Amino acid sequence: SPGRRIAVRGTIQIEGTEFMRVQLSSVPEATHVADPASDGLPDGPPKWDGIKIIDSMDPTNRIAHVYIRNAQDNQGAIGIIRSQCVIDDVRISGTHIRMIYTDDSSVIIENCDFPDMFAPNEQAAALGLDNISEHVKGEGDIPAGGRYIIRNNRFGTNKGHNDVVDVVSGLRPDPIVQILDNYFEGARDEQLDLGGDFHIEGNVFKNIFKDDETSDRGYANGISTGDAGADSTIVLARNVFWDVDHAINLKKGTSTIFENNTVYKVHPDFVDTFNNTNIGSVINLFVPGDSEVPNPGSGAYAAWNIFTDIPRVYGNADLLDDDTTYTTPLELFDNMIDPSITDTSVGGGHPGQTIFDLGTGNVTALPRFSDPDNGDFSLRPGSPAIGSGPLGADMGALIAAGIHIAGEPTSQTLSNSATLTVGGPGIFAYRYRIHDGPWSADFPIGNGFVPGDSTVRTAQIQLTGLADGTYTISIEGQSFAGVWQSSPTVSQTWTINSSLSRLVINEVLANNGGAVNHEGTFPDLIEICNFGADLANLVNESALLAAPKNKRLVTMAEFEHCKDEVMMGAERRSMVMTQDEKKLTAYHEAGHALVALTVPKHDPLH
Repeated sequence: SPGRRIAVRGTIQIEGTEFMRVQLSSVPEATHVADPASDGLPDGPPKWDGIKIIDSMDPTNRIAHVYIRNAQDNQGAIGIIRSQCVIDDVRISGTHIRMIYTDDSSVIIENCDFPDMFAPNEQAAALGLDNISEHVKGEGDIPAGGRYIIRNNRFGTNKGHNDVVDVVSGLRPDPIVQILDNYFEGARDEQLDLGGDFHIEGNVFKNIFKDDETSDRGYANGISTGDAGADSTIVLARNVFWDVDHAINLKKGTSTIFENNTVYKVHPDFVDTFNNTNIGSVINLFVPGDSEVPNPGSGAYAAWNIFTDIPRVYGNADLLDDDTTYTTPLELFDNMIDPSITDTSVGGGHPGQTIFDLGTGNVTALPRFSDPDNGDFSLRPGSPAIGSGPLGADMGALIAAGIHIAGEPTSQTLSNSATLTVGGPGIFAYRYRIHDGPWSADFPIGNGFVPGDSTVRTAQIQLTGLADGTYTISIEGQSFAGVWQSSPTVSQTWTINSSLSRLVINEVLANNGGAVNHEGTFPDLIEICNFGADLANLVNESALLAAPKNKRLVTMAEFEHCKDEVMMGAERRSMVMTQDEKKLTAYHEAGHALVALTVPKHDPLH
């Protein structure tokens, strides 16, 4: 009946099975009545107030495999207030008001299928249902030792000035919200409206268009930020943004680390029906005229992403307010950018610069998606994005989660040391062990995004004084939310043999029919090679470089490239140099060149 609810102040465990669900509803087949949410809605079944869990931190609270029908209340069909609960595989229907509500609570919302909030012929503004019809609404703080995880759900569409998920988070090192592996079908405002630090990974955000019925000056976005004030960071890793006005809108001093995402189809600039101009971009940093006290985002770092069919990467940068410019801290490294991008400028605070001046390693190319218009963003063979991402992984969203490793020695080596480079999308710390030995201390990977500093997203493990034997390193990465990966990443195995020396017959010319002249004769020839560890390593690395190019022979080009790699380590495009360091390096290298030009029989100059 209207006004009735299940209020739990102890323990709640409602658990069906995948094929035998518990059903909670108003009285079946009751006489239809007016919908209290809006006079514009048709009559329907009577509403009730749903389930409210109040002041219960019992860790066994759980609602799973349940249908909840016609529960409609400002505090949700399920309301969790100063409590904790797991909500698993719950289906909610028959409501036009927020479906799940939390306040000062610890929750996991997983494996749920949320319906469209409005029918195709319903408009939120006309019904008076703006800012009340979220699928998930979260307020207050996450309790100490608690968690707030939204994962593996499907969210239907929303309309009007209503977000799909509207939650606030803490600031690290306190618990923060994690939004993982969800599928968002569409929105006309924001799919995520956030405040605080967030870790957002593995989601699909699609079909985001500014609603013509919404007169609000703000933009429509996959993600909007700033609801909890300044000095917060949104980490976005391994997400797909498909057919959107903007991937993320940064406000009120919020920054983003945006890495290994795939962005396909950002809408071009347009003017809405209320004469508001929309500047389309992947990452927006300011909305002109959106508030009486302008609050731009504090900056962004973008790396290893694929940007296809976009008007620009950064929008409305360098605007402190509608009339004042400044220099927004922006970084852009190792991204694949559509050659048809329409605007590569940055802003008034970066005079004469384009986005390609914001970092190194960016390329203009098309990624060769398999079937992007039907949501298949896998990379076809021959894609330039394959192997071009972090530590030899691919660019874009479809790479393995967790920490990645590069730089292991070749399978046989004389060297008793090794330098491994580690990092990965959304990974901000690591620990390691050799074989099954004890774990090391925890080590950070950079300091996050600090405006004005270079963002560091990889780290090195230096191993020295290793005895002869076989070595394998296990490494665990820790996400921005402080969660360690469930199983470690394991390195390639290598063997140290300080006495390594292999004398081999390298080549045989058994019938020298005039091919090789030796002192006027043409004998059969045998070439013998002493494959010490260094030479074996060089040959192996050169062969590995030539193979993906479908080359039948290893040439000097591969040997020269791999000589540098063996001697100095793999290229690290994310290792940023300051302008002073670049200048000193230029003087140093120019000196080598000048000396080489004047010394007879010098080594080749590279």
